Amino acid sequence: MKAQQLSRRGIALSFATVVGLVAVRFWIIQPASQEMLLKEATGNGALDFVKMQRTARTFQAEAPHLDDTDRKRAVLGRALFFDTDLSKNGKIACASCHKPDKSFTDGRSKAVGLSERPKNTPTLINSFTSFWFYWDGRTDSLASQSLNPLEDEAEHGFSRAELAQIIFKKYQSQYETLFGKLPVGLITKLRLPAKPTKEVTLVSDNVIRFAIASTVNPKLIRDLGSLSFQTTQAQLRQYRSKLSYHSDQDPQSVSSINYNQLTEPEKKQLNQVFANIGLSIEAFEKGIVAIESPFDAFIQRWSRSSDPKPQAHFSKDFGFKEFLGFQLFLAKASCQTCHTGPYFKDNQFHNIGLSSVDDSLDLGRSQGIKTVQSDPFNCQGAFFNSPTRRRSESCKDLSFLDSETPEAIGAFKTPTLRNIAETAPYMRDGRFSNLRQVLEHYNRMDTHSGVGFREETLKPLNLSETELEALKSFLESLSSPVKELTQGTT
Repeated sequence: MKAQQLSRRGIALSFATVVGLVAVRFWIIQPASQEMLLKEATGNGALDFVKMQRTARTFQAEAPHLDDTDRKRAVLGRALFFDTDLSKNGKIACASCHKPDKSFTDGRSKAVGLSERPKNTPTLINSFTSFWFYWDGRTDSLASQSLNPLEDEAEHGFSRAELAQIIFKKYQSQYETLFGKLPVGLITKLRLPAKPTKEVTLVSDNVIRFAIASTVNPKLIRDLGSLSFQTTQAQLRQYRSKLSYHSDQDPQSVSSINYNQLTEPEKKQLNQVFANIGLSIEAFEKGIVAIESPFDAFIQRWSRSSDPKPQAHFSKDFGFKEFLGFQLFLAKASCQTCHTGPYFKDNQFHNIGLSSVDDSLDLGRSQGIKTVQSDPFNCQGAFFNSPTRRRSESCKDLSFLDSETPEAIGAFKTPTLRNIAETAPYMRDGRFSNLRQVLEHYNRMDTHSGVGFREETLKPLNLSETELEALKSFLESLSSPVKELTQGTT
C-alpha cells in the first residue's frame, strides 16, 4: 500500500513538474529563441536594439521642481488633505479616497464619500504632469480639482464658508503666513453653511442626439455624416434625465441662500480663501511621485551603456519576460499610442469601447469640456489666472475645445500606468478587478461603446497567452515606492 502511495505521489510530482516546466519553458529558453520572440513582438519581424534603446530613453522620468513657495504651501496642504474636519460628518478627508498605502487610490470600484460616487478613484501619483483632472477633464488644475469634492454633497458635503471657519479656528497662523490676513470679520459673521449654487452648463441637443443614436444602434454611428440624427423632444428630455453629471445642489438650499445674502466684495473675499485652500492642497499633491520602479532602474542602466543589447542589464526584477512585455508595449500591442512618455499617459481622452453597465448616459469628455469652460476656478478665471497657468497646454486649448466633436462623446482620460499593479480595480467604473481582465478587453475588443463610438485605431491585439503574460509582467515592473517630496517615503 505504501509503495502504491509513493508511486502515485511520484507520478503526481512528475506530472506537476512537467506542467510547471511547460508553463515556464518560455522564460528559460535559449537566447536564439528569445530573439525570435522579440522579433515577433515588433510586428514586422525586424529587431533593432539601437532604435529600441533610443526609444527607451524617452521613458526616463524626472521629479517635479518644487520651489520654496510650493514647499511652504504643501505643509498646510498636507494637513488639510488628511483633516476629516473638512466634511459634514467629520469623518471624510481627501485621504479617505486617496490613501497613501494604496498609491493614493482607495481599492474600491467606485469612490465613497458621504455616499457612493459614479467613478473609480484615480491615483494622485505624478499628477504634477497632468493637464486635465477627473475622468472627463472637467477641471484644468490640481488646485481647481481639489475644491470640487469639498463642496460636493456626496463627497465632503461642506461649504466654502465652513471651510473658512476651519481655517480660522485651526490654521490661521499658517494660512496668514502664506496668503496674508484672513477676512476675520466676514468669517465670524457668516451664517453657515454658505456656498453658491453650482451652475452646470449642459451639452447641446446635438450631442444628446448623437448619444441616443449610438445607444440605440451602435452601427448607425458609422453612417452619421453629421449630428443630424432626428429625435423628438420627449426623447431629448428622457435622455437628459439620464445624464450622469448634473448639479448636486438645490438652488434653494440654505447654503445658496446664505451665500446670496453676501455682498459682492464679501463673496470675493470668501472665494479667495477657498481658492487658497486649493492652492495649498495642490502644492502638496504636486510632490506625490512614483518614478523609481524596476523598469526605471533597467532604463537607467541600459541608457548609459554603449552596447544596445539589453541582456547585460537585466535583474531579478526586470528580466527577459519584462523586456518582451516592454517590446510588445512599444510595437505589436501599440500601447504607447496612448500611454506614452515617462508617465505612461497622453493627457488626452479616448473612447475605448466599454459597454454601459446601467442606463445612465455618461458623455465623458463632451460634458467635461462644457463644465471646465464655465468653471470660475479655471485658468482663465479670477483666482488661478497666473502667467504659468496661462502658458499650460490645457489653458491654451481651453477656449477652443469643442464639446460637439464626435471624438469627445463617450471619451475618457488616459490614466497613468505607473503603479498600475497597485491601483486595482480598473477603468472609470472599476469594472475590472485585475490587470489580466484589462488586457483581455484590449486583446478581444468585442464590446460596443455605451455612448459614442470606439476609436478606429483600437483593434483586437490578438496576443498569445505567452505575450499577454509578458505584457502583464512589464506593467507590474512599473510599480515604485510612493514618495511625498516634502515629507519622504509614505
